[in-house]
Amino acid sequence: MKKILVSFLVVLVGLSLTACGSNNKQAKENSSLKAQNSSLKAKEQQRENSSLKAENSSLKNDKQTSTASSNNTSNQEDNTSNQEDPARLSNEEVGNRVKTAKGDTSPDYNTIVENHGDGTYDVELRRDAPSGQNSNLIGEYVYNAKTNAITTKFESGLD
Repeated sequence: MKKILVSFLVVLVGLSLTACGSNNKQAKENSSLKAQNSSLKAKEQQRENSSLKAENSSLKNDKQTSTASSNNTSNQEDNTSNQEDPARLSNEEVGNRVKTAKGDTSPDYNTIVENHGDGTYDVELRRDAPSGQNSNLIGEYVYNAKTNAITTKFESGLD
């Protein structure tokens, strides 16, 4: 019985040592694979960073180009707005100019504007009656947007 037990222990110890050797071999392989994995991750990260830097640089260049283009467009628009087309003023703008020139800027003064298309406008200036149902004609004017002149066609004297 002792011999069987000793034989069994010898076999058990042998198997244990073999298993340790396999584990050691496996650990070395795992370590090697981990090192390769780390190396690949580092290379991939470098490529990604390089790609992002190139993309960022490209976006900065695009933004600078866009900003320069926008500034040029803005300057052109500023120049254009300084040279407004007298035939394209809004009715509200013409009405406000006539009201201001006549000193009638109160909210109860209203205008009716007709654009002739050549930079001249017929403007009726009216004042709401206290009842709010009617309006009184104050005057009829011709506004010349090219010269910023107002010619009186009619004034009622109700102002």
